[in-house]
Formats: sequence, C-alpha cells, structure tokens
Amino acid sequence: MSNQKITDFSLYQNFIELRVQILLVLGREEEALSSLEEAKELLPNSPTIARWIDRLNKQRPVPG
Repeated sequence: MSNQKITDFSLYQNFIELRVQILLVLGREEEALSSLEEAKELLPNSPTIARWIDRLNKQRPVPG
C-alpha cells in the first residue's frame, strides 16, 4: 500500500479507516495497527487516525 500514491488526504483517511474496520472484523488487529501507524506517517496531525491507534492500543492485552 505504501507504493501507491493517493493525494486526496480525505480519501486516503477514509480508505485507511475502511481497511482497519475490515481487518478488525477478520481478527487481524496487528495488521490494522500497522496500517494506522503507516497512515500516521503521512497524516501526522489526523485526530481520527490517532483515535483509532489509541482505541486499538487499549484493546491489546497487556503482556505478563
């Protein structure tokens, strides 16, 4: 996905949110989180991306 160029940031953010939702339904939380981290590099000031990352980090079990 990082090889693709999407210049419309709103479209890109919507694409990432849809991808994350699909990955969560499939039970692939780690892949969803990595997609969000990648999106955060392109959109560092996006509160929506930050909220998704916070939400996923809260759902992750604490090791130990």
